[in-house]
Amino acid sequence: MKSFRGFIVLLLSFFCSIMAHAQKEYNGVMTRTSPHGTLNKSLMTVSIKKIGLFWGCLLTLSMLSSCIPGCDWGTLVIFKNCTQDTLFIGASQYNNIDSVDCQLFPDYNQLANNLDTTGTSLWKNIEKNYGKGFVYIKFWKDVYIYPDSTCTIKGNRLFEDNDTCFFFLVKWKDAKQYSWDEIRAKKLYRRWVTVKNKDGDCDRNIRY
Repeated sequence: MKSFRGFIVLLLSFFCSIMAHAQKEYNGVMTRTSPHGTLNKSLMTVSIKKIGLFWGCLLTLSMLSSCIPGCDWGTLVIFKNCTQDTLFIGASQYNNIDSVDCQLFPDYNQLANNLDTTGTSLWKNIEKNYGKGFVYIKFWKDVYIYPDSTCTIKGNRLFEDNDTCFFFLVKWKDAKQYSWDEIRAKKLYRRWVTVKNKDGDCDRNIRY
């Protein structure tokens, strides 16, 4: 993210320098004379078009730069659903399904997720204090992972408080059939644990 923002800044600087050159050229044209004024008119038209083009590019880049989040949330870590089930996957720093505060998202076009999730309700929406105020965390019923597919989580959410992360896996068919309270009471979920090793990496193949 930081490198991309730096790239945008460099592009803005580049276009500013070109625009300044075009403006200088335009000013030079305004001071020239010709017997019939034809040369001046032609050169003025070209210069004005250049300035308009550069202003348009500059405005576009400025808008793009303003859309970049101010915070660097870290890189995405990719995991793989190695089970034969479509899963909702929640992550937590604690060995308690009620402590889940993050969902894993598909690492493919989410429009491919076309299963019926009507009435599905899993983890409750919660608020979490990240030290800079409370953040409202919403869980999405259409965010599930197909078998043999990859999914992602932000790196700084993976091992936020310690070197262990607990993944809680709920099958789509169970989420569709049972309420959240029934899933918890009947323990209709699996737990998978990943631990950061000495090299800073971890197991990324989610299995039962």
